[in-house]
Amino acid sequence: MELKFKFIATVFPVLLCLCLPSPSRAEWFKDPETGCAVWGEHSQPIVTVYWSGECVDGKASGKGIMQVHIDKMPFSKYEGDYKKGKADGHGVLTTPGESRYEGEFKDNNMHGHGVVISTDGKRLEGNYLNGIPQGTFTLTTPEGPSTEMEFDHGKRIK
Repeated sequence: MELKFKFIATVFPVLLCLCLPSPSRAEWFKDPETGCAVWGEHSQPIVTVYWSGECVDGKASGKGIMQVHIDKMPFSKYEGDYKKGKADGHGVLTTPGESRYEGEFKDNNMHGHGVVISTDGKRLEGNYLNGIPQGTFTLTTPEGPSTEMEFDHGKRIK
């Protein structure tokens, strides 16, 4: 049970902020090469965002790849749909050495069905509402059977 909680406690915070560390303020980040903007939250002083995809009215739109670098080091990558500078639609979000989320996004939040996969093969699958786990989730580990968990507004209730 402790391993399951550790997985959840480690993965959710990383993914809930769309892979920008310890959110403290939100702002538009402009790709230094294209000038195309994406929305994000951060607390780090040196954040650079790169977008390869269509740019409509100065904001990331359509399918593309968004990469976040902190102090010139790769931090996260999102590959998927963007709308008006925010992740919106189907996408895959990865963090080096941490985890991967594949699923639906809306207004830059995990929203709808999605699966978190840790580097050690654990899978947590369920639905999100505005970036918060909601309803039944299934945790599957490589070692054994699946476990169901219930969340209410991000709080585990079962």
